[in-house]
Amino acid sequence: MATRSAGTGILVTLVTFVIATVGLLVLAVWQYSAQQTSKKQLDALNERLASIASNADLESDEAKSLRKAASAAGQPLVPYMIQLNAAMNGQITGTQQPMFEEKELLGILKELQVTDGSTLNAELKLRRTNDTQTKIDELAKRIDDLKAAFAAAEERAAQDGKSGELLAQAQEKLSQLEQATTAYRDDSASVRKTMEEAKSNLDEHLSKVKNEAGAEIQSLKDSTSTLQTALGEAQKKLSQFEAPGENPALLVDGKVLESGGSDALVFLDIGNKQRVRPGMTFEVFDSAEQIASADQNHMRGKASIQIMKAGDDTSTARIIRSTPGQPVLRGNIIANAVYSPNHRYRFLVHGKFDLDTDNRSTQGETDALRNRIAQWGGVLSDQDRITGDLDFIVLGTPPRRPMALQPNAPEAEVAAFQETNAACDLYEKILAEATAAKIPVLNWNRFQSLTGMTD
Repeated sequence: MATRSAGTGILVTLVTFVIATVGLLVLAVWQYSAQQTSKKQLDALNERLASIASNADLESDEAKSLRKAASAAGQPLVPYMIQLNAAMNGQITGTQQPMFEEKELLGILKELQVTDGSTLNAELKLRRTNDTQTKIDELAKRIDDLKAAFAAAEERAAQDGKSGELLAQAQEKLSQLEQATTAYRDDSASVRKTMEEAKSNLDEHLSKVKNEAGAEIQSLKDSTSTLQTALGEAQKKLSQFEAPGENPALLVDGKVLESGGSDALVFLDIGNKQRVRPGMTFEVFDSAEQIASADQNHMRGKASIQIMKAGDDTSTARIIRSTPGQPVLRGNIIANAVYSPNHRYRFLVHGKFDLDTDNRSTQGETDALRNRIAQWGGVLSDQDRITGDLDFIVLGTPPRRPMALQPNAPEAEVAAFQETNAACDLYEKILAEATAAKIPVLNWNRFQSLTGMTD
């Protein structure tokens, strides 16, 4: 039994040894295979590193400086160098693409005569130095030439002093000739300017005369047309166009039906059907003949009345002005130059008026007079000239002719002078044409005496 147990132990030991040996063999084979793979990878890495840089290159000062800059930028060396190359390409060519192929670069270096023992930077510095020296040499040569020319000129001047005198005399005569030419040119320009101004003034004067003649012709045509129209209607309206003193009955607008005395109400025989409106005023006369007398002597009637209320054919008025000892009585007549029971008079109002007797004629007072005529039923002409359909002309204060101007009067005074003269001419023209056409002309006093307007 003991012998059998010993043989079994040896067998187990032998099997264990064999298994361990096989395991070690397998491990050795695996390690060898791994070592070979690592060696190949190391050789490949060394080959790639050699294609980028040698150990000497990597240990150079420039490489160390680049590695330090790449480390500061937080990048590996190769990406950092690629970035630097792209930036340099951008600065030189404007693009970050590679600048040149190798063949093209070699051709450019050859064309620039960059030898193997030189660099592009050194060649450029040399060329700049050569160009600068060339320019310096050229300037020096020009200076030498100028010095030589100046010396020759001095020598000729020293040798021929008489020529210098002749030259000075010639220059003096030339200067005198230039001065004479300049004076002649200035005189010619002055004469030309004077002639042009005279021509311009003559043209302006001729144009002004032509315009004035045209305006005068047109004015004569208008006056002729006006007179013809007036003459054509003269027979129909002769009684209305004659002076009020010749036909005073034409200005009688109504009669007093009843009166209660100087301060009482007055009842009239005209009303709404005759276009009577509250606010209208009338002058009261004893007879129609007194109307003519008041017109000719610039006096008013014995009283002034104002319409308070209007019925169909009658109206009620109040006395707003009366004359002591001359009461308003039944049968008295009333008149207003603007108003007519059966006709709407047409008026031309021209000039400025002094309604408030403050010795100042203003456009505002003229507008007030025009408004009053329109309110009382009169028709205002929209033309500032005589036409054949006018019944009355109402003229404002005659404008005064201005005094003669001084020869050097300013432009504003000349314009005012011309404007005032034109206003005087128009006023006189309207008055003359109205007189010729026998159209009654009323100034402010006459208008007051025939309308009942109060101060």
